[in-house]
Amino acid sequence: MRAIARITPSDERVSAVLKYSELPYASYVLGRLLDVDDVSDYDVEHIVPAAPGDAWSGDGSRPWSDYSEDEQNSHRALAPTLGNLTLLETRLTERVFGASFPDKRDDAYARSAVTGTRALAELPSWGTAAIAERTVRLTDAFVRIWARPDLPEIDDDGLTPILDAVRRRGWPAGWEREFAYVEYRGEHWEVKDVRYLFNRVFRRAWTDDRRAALAYSAAHGGPLYEEMAWKGHWDDFGGIHIYMGWDSNYMMGAVQGVLEESGIASEVFVKYSYIGNVM
Repeated sequence: MRAIARITPSDERVSAVLKYSELPYASYVLGRLLDVDDVSDYDVEHIVPAAPGDAWSGDGSRPWSDYSEDEQNSHRALAPTLGNLTLLETRLTERVFGASFPDKRDDAYARSAVTGTRALAELPSWGTAAIAERTVRLTDAFVRIWARPDLPEIDDDGLTPILDAVRRRGWPAGWEREFAYVEYRGEHWEVKDVRYLFNRVFRRAWTDDRRAALAYSAAHGGPLYEEMAWKGHWDDFGGIHIYMGWDSNYMMGAVQGVLEESGIASEVFVKYSYIGNVM
């Protein structure tokens, strides 16, 4: 049992992967989650199609062609994930293939024998926020069905939640790596030390959640500034500058703080290298 537990990912890692990655064995997994014993007469239904046509709409009024490029990319990225998938009878799938959400909702989902699919008929529209909310609900069921063995001191590949990462002074030698890698919301990052992590996390925050990046920096007097106010090592994120001359203790604290401000700290992990473990 302990050996199984050691290779079973934590609930936090499972949640991050289900939120942003394509669902493996979708038909089987959805069958378990939606209480469908025999899935042979059902198709895996993408609520947002994998490749929406220009006329597709999540609310019946705004067509896909009017979505911004960022909106389209966000919908496409989430199309194969758990929250955007359900089981639908094959005869109903054929009727609404490629249709907008309101048409699918009224002509197919409302007629389905699957309780979880029929529940979609109660929604006024469908988009990334609805996908995220449904992902949370289905993930809760997923980790209950496929529960990780409850044993103490399970080594989850040696991954450390970012909020438990050590704030320490000093740096490893230039050829040594503090981190073997970092897992960021299901992404695998080759990041060798906290300086690289600091830059990459704030660059990502500036792109994905600018409000959180600015709020953290305003509350702590940095590390983001409109101007390079003093000499030193700076980087430019396009419209904002980040000071890179802090010590490692400050940088790790800032990484943890901005991730908490964004509400995603539970989805970020570090894997220490050998040198990182002995520093």
